[in-house]
Amino acid sequence: MRLILKVTEQCNMRCTYCFEKRSNTDMSMDTMTRAVDLIRGCSGVRIGFYGGEPLMRKDLILRAIDRSLLVSDNPSFFMTTNGSMLDEEFLEMTYDVPFRFSISHDGTRVGRTRPLFGAYSKQIIDNASELLLKYRPDSIAVCTYYPGDVSGLSDDVRVLTELGFMNICLNPVANTSGWDYEELENVLAEIVDDNKDIAFSGLSGSGPSECEDGENIYVMPDGRLFPCHIWSEYPELCMGNVVDGIDKVRRETLLGRIPAIPVECLGCDIYPCRSARCSCARLMSVSGRKESICDYERMLTRLSSLQ
Repeated sequence: MRLILKVTEQCNMRCTYCFEKRSNTDMSMDTMTRAVDLIRGCSGVRIGFYGGEPLMRKDLILRAIDRSLLVSDNPSFFMTTNGSMLDEEFLEMTYDVPFRFSISHDGTRVGRTRPLFGAYSKQIIDNASELLLKYRPDSIAVCTYYPGDVSGLSDDVRVLTELGFMNICLNPVANTSGWDYEELENVLAEIVDDNKDIAFSGLSGSGPSECEDGENIYVMPDGRLFPCHIWSEYPELCMGNVVDGIDKVRRETLLGRIPAIPVECLGCDIYPCRSARCSCARLMSVSGRKESICDYERMLTRLSSLQ
């Protein structure tokens, strides 16, 4: 089971490919407390902190950790951060709990893809990466790229390995066109071959749908509950709130609205791809499969052979 708290919609960066809504909205302490209480008595829950930039709410994150340890057994935590607000005090205060960090770092391109209020941010994120790896050497660097960035990916990976990352997620921007599959496969094959001691992710289209079983709870700053972050873009798909809890009848009704796997997918040579299995992708493509989604899945399927 996963409980994901969107602790803020604020962010101090303007990443060129970010799809998240930005506003001054924060989650209150009361909403956080009620949200964490939803897992009272549970064991092994994975608790994530989303944003915006989640570290803009360090106070709430620390309180959420304390609360989850009080009401549940053996929780673990995860978060993706831009790193700009990471500090030694926070890492020390979270050192004794199982916490998996991912930091967004696009290698040579980070200064222009992740501007910090207009300033180049590479040195800031490099410093944050080194500090993070000091405390959490298993942290993941998430390197996001467009088709036009493929030729420089080897240099991006070199920057990340020189910083000390042993786990790197190569994250192609979803639903974009213009991929040269042959070039991409050649570049990534060379990267994997040259870095055999590095654990790479993002090279496969496999992965479960985490919301169809209703065990995934995504909590918005105002306390509304959704099966996942993509569903949260559709207010009509809300399945409850932190005050009243999950409306189980409504949840089952919503899950029942998920379209069946499209007929045109059943005869496809890459079936079952992630988008065919993912309830969110099926929900968003009820009017027919989008060519960009299919192209993206074909790319991931071809890349999976590199792992």
